[in-house]
Amino acid sequence: AAVAADEAADESKGDGAEGESAAQNAVSDKPTGTRAGKTKKAAAVQVDRSLRRKAKKMLVSKQTFSPQGDCSPLGWFAGMGDQDMCTALLACGAEVDEPTTEGRHTPLELAIGAGEEHIAALLIKHGCDIHRVVGDHGFFPLFIACQNGRTEVAALLVEKGANIDQATNKGATPLLMACQEGHLNVAALLVDKG
Repeated sequence: AAVAADEAADESKGDGAEGESAAQNAVSDKPTGTRAGKTKKAAAVQVDRSLRRKAKKMLVSKQTFSPQGDCSPLGWFAGMGDQDMCTALLACGAEVDEPTTEGRHTPLELAIGAGEEHIAALLIKHGCDIHRVVGDHGFFPLFIACQNGRTEVAALLVEKGANIDQATNKGATPLLMACQEGHLNVAALLVDKG
């Protein structure tokens, strides 16, 4: 699985040598996320044909990534910070909230944890569930952003309606975590918005 991930990552770096570097307009009829029973459709995006072909192949084959083989293509490329491949996968119908096979991390959480704030913004734009609680600890996207000092993502999550006062299973709030980890900019943001 790790070899497949390395090959896919190498291929995703824009191999336009096949004469197919012209962008193609891609609109997906598949839902990109659901909240309270509402479905949101993907927006039209420009996607390189070769990336689109690779994305479709990964999704159809149900290919998984990571050394453990537990990560969806979108989760893997979100954590790697590959915006072009994430865009192609989303345009081809990748589930924006598909967790790792053990159900612990969504693409949004992987992007936040890896410091890929531009990918987090892309996933939020595509309708990912910003309130999703996963894992045994009850972590959620705003908590993870505050834990890792991701001020821009925390601001975007709060702007989109994330609950500043939500707590983990052990009662830790985003503000508590930001202060505990010394992320004063994030703490200031939460105090200002809360």
